[in-house]
Amino acid sequence: MSRLEMQMKKDKTALKKLCSKGFACEPDARAVVERWNVKNPRYRIVDVGITSGQRRKSGKRGRLLKDETCEVVYKVSCNVALDENWVLKTREHAGRFIIASNDISIDPETMLEYYKEQNSVERGFRFLKDKRFHVSEVYLKNENHIAALSMLMVLCLLLYSVAEWRFRKILKERNATVMNPRNKPTAKPTMKRVFFLFRRVRQVLERVDSPVHCRLLNVNEEIIRITGMFGAGFEKYYSSKK
Repeated sequence: MSRLEMQMKKDKTALKKLCSKGFACEPDARAVVERWNVKNPRYRIVDVGITSGQRRKSGKRGRLLKDETCEVVYKVSCNVALDENWVLKTREHAGRFIIASNDISIDPETMLEYYKEQNSVERGFRFLKDKRFHVSEVYLKNENHIAALSMLMVLCLLLYSVAEWRFRKILKERNATVMNPRNKPTAKPTMKRVFFLFRRVRQVLERVDSPVHCRLLNVNEEIIRITGMFGAGFEKYYSSKK
């Protein structure tokens, strides 16, 4: 269901609730529908019908008491339909935007491609703000310090993106998958998901007599399989033999 259809469903419910109220006269009933239509120009009001009835002045329900008076009320019934002219104009307006650059050597198609790629870059920076990475908040005032931190953030994002691209390429070449957060296999995991799988790995240094032995905890078959895909340079850090 499109967003327009979902919004139309909500608006129909709101209009139906509004029309179910009783009005003192027929002009008041029509005026309410007309005001609603002014506030919602995307619709056309069709099949308008007004009926009259009686209700207690007290608003209570049930059988009428002796000598209890009633009042005449008017209710509206109507349907709504999308105004195709409004939809067409809105789409034309929303479908046009300007992309400008001081680099006159870039052709329009390339410029549009660069613009669309910004979204992926912005999504990449979100992982630096994710509290699950346990990155402490940093507050800086010096412009040089801010520039240095920005450079470090870009380098971190570069390493993150390269690792993600390489891992997905390896999975595609080997026709392999890993489990996503919903425990379903995927060939395009994020590096955040891979980091999450390694979250419980701990390095323990044990002294037995005089030598010190290094032991890893919580290393399962999935972790060994993933490190093996990255090559021997990565696999040695998670090997049981140190």
